[in-house]
Amino acid sequence: MQFVKWADYYWGTAAKYSNVAMVLWDNNIYDNNSAGSDGECHRYIDRITLQWTVPEIISAIMKHVDGTPSTINGKVIPTPTPKPQPTPAPTQKPVGAGLKAEYTINNWGSGYQVLIKVKNDSSSKVNTWTVKVNKKDVKIDSSWCVNIAEAGNYYVITPMSWNSSIEPGASVDFGIQGNGSIGSTVDITVE
Repeated sequence: MQFVKWADYYWGTAAKYSNVAMVLWDNNIYDNNSAGSDGECHRYIDRITLQWTVPEIISAIMKHVDGTPSTINGKVIPTPTPKPQPTPAPTQKPVGAGLKAEYTINNWGSGYQVLIKVKNDSSSKVNTWTVKVNKKDVKIDSSWCVNIAEAGNYYVITPMSWNSSIEPGASVDFGIQGNGSIGSTVDITVE
C-alpha cells in the first residue's frame, strides 16, 4: 500500500538525522462520504469510527520512533522479539574502584548538614558513581548537586548529569541536610 511506503520512507529518513522533527498533523480535512475515502487526507484516523484507518501506517511510523503501538483499533499488536546483541568486554575498571567518600558533619542541635566529597584515587576517569547512606544515621530532608532515592535501609545518592564524571585525582562535592539530631559518624559507602 502506497501510504505505508510513504510513512516508512519519511519517518525512516527523519530517524537517520536525529535533529529532524516529525509530526503527525491533523488538518481536520476528511470526507467519509466520497467513494474511496476512508479517513482524512493522510489516512490516519477515520473521523466517524475514531479508529486507525490503516493500522500498518501507524506500525510503519512507530518502528522509527523507538516505540511500538501496543494496540491498534483494540487489537493487541505483538511486541517484536529483540535480537540478542553480543556483550562487549569491559574496558574500564568497575564502578567504585578507586573511589572514596569523606564527609564533614555540621550539627546545630535542631538540624544538621553533611558535606560529602567523593574522590577518585584511581588512575582512570570514573563516568558515574553511587553513594549509599544508612538511614539509621540520617534523615535526608534536602540535598544539593545530587539525586536521592531510597532502597531498603539506605538512601541511594547518584550524581546529576553534569557531575557524574570524576577525573583521576579529582573529587565531587555535594551535601545533604536534615532536621533533628545526628550522631558523630555516618555509615557511607561509595560504588
